[in-house]
Amino acid sequence: MKWLRAIDARWFVFVNNALLLMWGLAFFELQRSGLQIVSCFAATIACELALARLGEKRRASRLSDRALSAATAAVSTIILLRSPSPWFYAAAGTIAIASKYVVLDAARGHVFNPTNFAIVFAVAFLPDYLFVRPDQFSGSPWLMAQIVVFGILAVVRGARYRTTLGYYATVLAFALPVGMLLGLKPLWILAPEMNTSTLVFAFLMLTDPKTTPSAPRRQIAFGVGVALVHLSMRYTQIPYSAFIALFVMCGARSVWVSEEKAKEKGTSEPRAAPAGS
Repeated sequence: MKWLRAIDARWFVFVNNALLLMWGLAFFELQRSGLQIVSCFAATIACELALARLGEKRRASRLSDRALSAATAAVSTIILLRSPSPWFYAAAGTIAIASKYVVLDAARGHVFNPTNFAIVFAVAFLPDYLFVRPDQFSGSPWLMAQIVVFGILAVVRGARYRTTLGYYATVLAFALPVGMLLGLKPLWILAPEMNTSTLVFAFLMLTDPKTTPSAPRRQIAFGVGVALVHLSMRYTQIPYSAFIALFVMCGARSVWVSEEKAKEKGTSEPRAAPAGS
C-alpha cells in the first residue's frame, strides 16, 4: 500500500472531522455558528504559526505542515466540544496548540494530544461555558461507517491499530460481562462506545503517534488502560470520561518513560574510581 504511506495520517483525521462538521451542520442540527467556526480556525492556526516561529525545534517545519496540524486541532475541537459562547472555540483551539509547546517531555516532545488537552482543560476550568455532554449526531449507519473507514486508514498509516483493538476488546471482553453481572443492560454499555465522539476518540485520538506507545504490546496495554479508566468513570456518570482517561494515561506514560530513561542513564554512566586509586 505505497499510496497510503505517501499520505500524512493527519489528513485522514482532518478530512473525517471536517466532513462530520459539514454533515452535522447540514443534516443533524449541529449548533455551531459561523463566528465560532471561523474564529476557532483563525486563532488556532495563528497560535500554531506564532509559537512555531518562536520555538527552535519548529523552525524547520514547513508552513503547510504547521497549518495542517493546527487545522486538524481546530476542527476536532469544534466537533468534540459543545458550547454556546462565541469565544469558546477560539480559546479552546489556542489552548490545544499552546499545550504542544508548553507541556513537553524532553525525550518525546509534547505529552498530550492537543485536542484532548483542550477538552480536559475546558472540563476542569471552563465548566460554566461547556455543555455536560458532547454532541451525539451519529444515529445513521453511514456516518458511523465514514468514521470507521477514515479511522482504519489513519491507524494503519500511523501503525497504531493495536491501541484501538485493545480499547474495544476491553469493552467487549470485560465491561460487557461485568456490566451485565452488575445488572446493566448490554445496550447501555455498548451504545455510548459507538457514537460520534467515542468513535472519533477511539480511532483518531487514542491512536495519535506522537503521544501514544509505538511498541505493539505497549499499544495494546495502553488501549486497555484507557478503556478501564474510562469505563470506571463512565459508570459513575463523569462527563467526557474517555478524554479524561486518555489524559490520565498519557500523563502516567510520560512519568513512567521518564523514569525508565533515568534508570537507563544511571546504569550506563561509568562509576567513579575509588579514592586513592
